[in-house]
Amino acid sequence: MIKKTLAKSVRAQSKQGATIRQLLSSLMIFCLACTSLASADMISEDDLLILDLTVDKTVLTNNLVGYGQADHVYLSLYDIADAFEFPLDISLQNNQATVTGWFIHESRTFFLDTATNIARIAGQESNYDPNQVIVQDNDLLVDNRLLSTWFPVDLSLQFSTLTIKAHPREELPFQKRLARYNRSVTTLSEAEPAKLPLKETPYQFLSSPNLKFTLNYNSYRENEDDDADINLTYSLISSGEIAYMSSSLFLNGTNENEIANARLNFWRSDAEGDLFGPFGLTQFSLGDTTPPYLPFLTRPVERGIKFTNRDLFRSSIFDTVDFEGDLLNDWEVELYRNNILIGVERDAPSGRYVFKDVPLTFGKNTIKLVFYGPNGQERQEVKTYRIGPGMSEPGVFAYSASITEQGKTLIETDEQKATDSPDDPRIVSEFTYGLTRNLSLRGGLQLSTIEEEQVDYQSLDLTFSFSSLFGAVGASRDSMGENGYSVSLSAPVGKFGIRASHIKNTGLLTLDEEDKDRLITEKSELSLLGPAGKVSTATSISRQKSAESEDLIASNSLSGHVGKLSWNHSLRYQLTEYNDGRDEELTTGSLRLGSRWGPLRFRTGLRYGIAPENELTNGYLDTTIKLRKNLSANFRVDHALGQNGNDDLTKYVSGFNWQLKQLVFTPTLSYDSEERYRGFIFLTTDLSENSEGKLAFNKRSRGHSGTVRVYVFWDKNANGEWDNDDEPIKGAEVIAVQGNHRAKSNAEGIAFIEYMTADLRTDIQITPNTWEDPSLSPANAGYSVIPHPGVVTELYLPFVKTGEIDGTFYINENGAVREFSNVKLNLVNTQTGQIVATEKTAYDGYYLFEQVPSGQYQVQIDNNASLKPLRLPPSVTIGQRGGVHNGLDIVSVSTRPTPPVAKLTSSNTRQEQIKTLRLSDSLKLPAPSTSVASTPKVKPVSALSLKPVAQSTGSKTNNRPAVKRKSGQYYVQLAAFRTQKSAESYITATQWMTFSGLFGGRELSIIKADLGAQKGIYHRVVVESMSKQEAADLCRELKQIGQGCMVNASQAD
Repeated sequence: MIKKTLAKSVRAQSKQGATIRQLLSSLMIFCLACTSLASADMISEDDLLILDLTVDKTVLTNNLVGYGQADHVYLSLYDIADAFEFPLDISLQNNQATVTGWFIHESRTFFLDTATNIARIAGQESNYDPNQVIVQDNDLLVDNRLLSTWFPVDLSLQFSTLTIKAHPREELPFQKRLARYNRSVTTLSEAEPAKLPLKETPYQFLSSPNLKFTLNYNSYRENEDDDADINLTYSLISSGEIAYMSSSLFLNGTNENEIANARLNFWRSDAEGDLFGPFGLTQFSLGDTTPPYLPFLTRPVERGIKFTNRDLFRSSIFDTVDFEGDLLNDWEVELYRNNILIGVERDAPSGRYVFKDVPLTFGKNTIKLVFYGPNGQERQEVKTYRIGPGMSEPGVFAYSASITEQGKTLIETDEQKATDSPDDPRIVSEFTYGLTRNLSLRGGLQLSTIEEEQVDYQSLDLTFSFSSLFGAVGASRDSMGENGYSVSLSAPVGKFGIRASHIKNTGLLTLDEEDKDRLITEKSELSLLGPAGKVSTATSISRQKSAESEDLIASNSLSGHVGKLSWNHSLRYQLTEYNDGRDEELTTGSLRLGSRWGPLRFRTGLRYGIAPENELTNGYLDTTIKLRKNLSANFRVDHALGQNGNDDLTKYVSGFNWQLKQLVFTPTLSYDSEERYRGFIFLTTDLSENSEGKLAFNKRSRGHSGTVRVYVFWDKNANGEWDNDDEPIKGAEVIAVQGNHRAKSNAEGIAFIEYMTADLRTDIQITPNTWEDPSLSPANAGYSVIPHPGVVTELYLPFVKTGEIDGTFYINENGAVREFSNVKLNLVNTQTGQIVATEKTAYDGYYLFEQVPSGQYQVQIDNNASLKPLRLPPSVTIGQRGGVHNGLDIVSVSTRPTPPVAKLTSSNTRQEQIKTLRLSDSLKLPAPSTSVASTPKVKPVSALSLKPVAQSTGSKTNNRPAVKRKSGQYYVQLAAFRTQKSAESYITATQWMTFSGLFGGRELSIIKADLGAQKGIYHRVVVESMSKQEAADLCRELKQIGQGCMVNASQAD
């Protein structure tokens, strides 16, 4: 029978996994090299293995029972079925077993009868070698090779790591479940709102600033004889809170134009919709803002007010979306949709990038913006949009509105000052109303002035979905008699998303004749987006008309990875037919490559033409290499082939990116083939609050994102506040669930979570089992917060002491008591009646409930008609300072016949003594014992659970002198404890008097062992002063009566 103490020890030491497993593996390899079991009947508990079961990098269980053989291993079918989630019913009776159930799918039935040695898998009957299946009293062991023939998974034993590696030949249920979980995690920010109690984040009158400033000194010379031209440009992005509102400021200019662009905005957000009471606003802003979206119209930045009650994190546009934002000097941005490059912007003169009318397809649309700095800097922003049913809830009225002053901003630029424009207002409003779950109405209105003439605009759209088809139809008109129409359809086709659209615009809000000539009056487009194997592809074809011409455009874009190399290829064909009869045909393409190899990152690309001429137009190579932690070098070469009689032009740019403590210093030099020189000096600094609450210079801006500083601490008085006596907790992982941002607490207990989505309510939780002290546990499930942009939000997550409850489940069979496995036990809070945890008894009947919060509990048997309790443990109390309750054993009787316990036989007095001890220990169960948190739990330690003694010293108990140790002597270790007091309590326990006859007159003593900084000091309870053979004999005899032990050599005092 598998021994209870060994099981307890393995579980009690599970958190020392790597160290224990190395020792276990070494000992088992030694044992297996010395013995080879010829048949299944000869397995013994010396061959017991406690194994990890892994698939790829996923650990399914670290308590898989196995018995090692020379070339294979017997595994518990109970554990295998549980791990692989096979619903098998295993019945053990009269030393035989029957198994019924199915695996992977209900049609794949499984039947096993050990009495006839027949297995029936999916209706196909097969015989097997009886020596490959072993029936124990409370388990069924099967050869790993036989399991691989029954089920579609190969199982191999790795002795070096004590691991069973599973290689499924088809997808198993747990793999499908994990895939579903991973999909849910990746879409959690859109699909699962925060659920934990909200910790309010009040706005501040004046917060710490968040500033990003760049300065570019530029010296330019056409040739050696010319004087150098000096240019100075700057840009500033600032965010924070002023007057209890979020704020954002953007400025850029030059030495000739001090303020070329300026935008200042203030706003308040509340995703719950509690702003301004009955109006239910989710956001209110004033300053420089953009009006709500209306079909066919542009959205200028103007000073005014804007408000909405819309969901802040759901697109209000169902088929297209605009992307715009601030862009620093000399930066470029690439726009990707589902990993397909669809747009690039460089050196935006207004300091703002704009991607208009980006089409969205049915299903999930992942939009990624990648920003590149002038000397190797890189950052990304990712947003997700889902198009399909349920975008507007039935009966929900959502709206946005703005009142702005046309052509004006809060901080007027020199250009605006020079323009004598009237102070005319622009009033814009739009709404959406959900008629049904699959039908929504959308409308819009604008009042504005064009060339001193007031012009009204109205629009009305109908959005619908049917099955997997999603569409929208709309119409717009203005007071000048111009009209616009649109229709779009989107649907999935296999793994692809297909979208068809048609628009017509006769000239809405357009008075200038030249503008009308350039206006696209009609456009039809068909696009297909999706994966083709490992390649992402986007293909579209469109036909568009203007007053001067008609164009046919076809394009294709492919993106993928080859190892570490990412690539993108685009091809575009355009046929233009002018009204005067002329035709122009243009075919162009581009190729982009990028990769990282250690400290080296490179991007390269080229553009080429096929028609009207087959030629290479230009290419570039951009490389960045990291020289030191804070220093990198950049080199770029651009080559453009001459066109229209111009010469080829090659430009070389080289520089360094030096990240100093307070700024980033980037000297750069460029030279081209026309002998023009240009020198740059970029200075970039980012000032924001750090994890300690101090203003500091950072390498990356947090301007428009949210940040949370989480204090993780042991709340000793359980008042929920960090008091002077409380202690920080290091190493606990804190996760912001919606967005999957993570950080670990430092030595001060601070976890600093950066770059969160601002104004999005997010659950903040502690990842289980990531802190060092297992007796501590979070006082609650966590909280949700709403991080404000550019501001650090503070949150406190207290830990409290928890308790442990353990014991052994016994079954009484005709007066014989033995341990019983696979019994489901519930831990019930007797004050509330709720089940707070559920565990199954292990192969030796042992159970353990860990990290039990404060309360009063009782362990109860789950509904089981075949077991009737004879004795349940009493209720126990876990206090606010924790507590450990050992030995809460349960005795039951089976209501169905079971085989009798095997009798022991022996031929000598010593073995009869061991037999008597074993039976008396089984029939006379110890009473439950409890201890408070200040007294560590008694944890018996088996012979396979600790490293050899690195350093030991003598130690005295209250009445026992220290034993004088000599080299060449050995001791038998019975247990190990964190404190001297616990070891002394263990020695004085009355049950040890039972074993004194085996000690040969020797007494128990204590050795203090220092196992290093990571493990700490242990106090070992040992039987000392014996030869190696005497120690080995004693340990073997102790194991036979259920006591774990190990033999070690004494070190001389």
